[in-house]
Amino acid sequence: MLDAFRPATLKLNRDDELNVTPERKVLLIDGLVGAGALLNGALSFSLSVQRWVVFVLVGAALWITGIYYWVDRTAIEESLRNVLVGSFGIAGPFLVGLTMALLDYPLAPTVVAGVMTGYGLGILGYRVVYGLVRPIPDCRLERMRGRAV
Repeated sequence: MLDAFRPATLKLNRDDELNVTPERKVLLIDGLVGAGALLNGALSFSLSVQRWVVFVLVGAALWITGIYYWVDRTAIEESLRNVLVGSFGIAGPFLVGLTMALLDYPLAPTVVAGVMTGYGLGILGYRVVYGLVRPIPDCRLERMRGRAV
């Protein structure tokens, strides 16, 4: 009687049964993070975008790309990687934008939208180069082995 209520035997945490390679995991995770940041930033822009926002966007893209480049080639734990990318990559510039907003700086939403769009473009661009065009660094692939998506 109790056998009818047991869950199915499909094991979602086994990579070999689902044919999920570490490369696919990296592309999926970074692709979703980059697309989310890009969509969030792009939808936050107003119709009157200033020309200087391009510099903010490019600066944010270069900043997050540099962080991803360094972290992908360093043999560190995945949790430390998330802290580094989160604190230096996202929280730091976001706090600058939040401070600008609290000080009633009129262009703060435009700056935050430019930073988020730049992050999305930077992450997606980096993963296209080091994921589709060139191989993903071995340190990153090693961290992804055995990890659920």
